[in-house]
Amino acid sequence: MIIEHTKKLVFIATPKTATTSIEAALLKTSSVSHIAGPLKHITFEDYLKLKVALQLDEYISWAVIRHPREKFISWFRYRSRAELKGHHRYLGHLTFSEHIQTCDQEFIDSCDSREHIEAKGKRSDIIFRHEEFAEVKKFMALIYPDISIKKLNASPGTKDFSPELLKQIDGLLEEQINWYESIETDTCDSASATLQAAQREAVSSLA
Repeated sequence: MIIEHTKKLVFIATPKTATTSIEAALLKTSSVSHIAGPLKHITFEDYLKLKVALQLDEYISWAVIRHPREKFISWFRYRSRAELKGHHRYLGHLTFSEHIQTCDQEFIDSCDSREHIEAKGKRSDIIFRHEEFAEVKKFMALIYPDISIKKLNASPGTKDFSPELLKQIDGLLEEQINWYESIETDTCDSASATLQAAQREAVSSLA
């Protein structure tokens, strides 16, 4: 999580959504607080508590979510890397099909973005889709014209998956996918409008 104090923005880092790339870019700006360690991928419920503790009422939260199926594939690739061999999370000894048949609930839950962007009837102020990452880059270029996002931490390798395998994944992630497809997400324009409205409200509260 990164708190940017000049624009009063809080980036909620959702796993497997190019968070490393975004954070690397944001850390080049001035006046940021980088919340790393266990709180890097903070849940939204914990963020709401932190928001009160740090007096961030006027700050706007933003996040990126990714289709659960894409996260499933990305996590499998990530945990199949040779450098993880011998670790209990290593999956390189399994074929993708075998993993689908044997993956546990913990792995399935890791594909869910909900806990990172909503809690207690509240939701992140701005939400982008990873599949529309060009909108994220446009938003960041608009807000921070002096920085750019580089592609970092990409999952290695490319594989083609049959429609049957994708259907099996969708069956495991049905609830998550239904939620994901129901979410109204932002473009650069709508995100900018949200930010401008919050800034006007903050100014009027001081009048």
